[in-house]
Amino acid sequence: MHAHAYAAQCAVEEKRCPQAHSDTDVKLTSAMAMMAIPTIQVLLTEYGPEAPTLMGALNLAALNLANTLGAVGGSAVLAAGLGVLSTAWVGVLLI
Repeated sequence: MHAHAYAAQCAVEEKRCPQAHSDTDVKLTSAMAMMAIPTIQVLLTEYGPEAPTLMGALNLAALNLANTLGAVGGSAVLAAGLGVLSTAWVGVLLI
């Protein structure tokens, strides 16, 4: 059974789907990901003390590239009809 069909079945039967995530889970995951950015920034500055501005710019450029690739990959799997949960696999592939 496809993930979206399973989720629809759970909604009809009014039971909690084991694959469903609460808003708290999503917010916690997002917060943890955002906390990694300053850590990476500090590490890059330590590795390249002679050009901290360049290291910061490269860090932000890499984050923007990852955002772009995630949006393109996520929209591709959604357009292919693989369901919303398939976008998580795109994220895993980007790591």
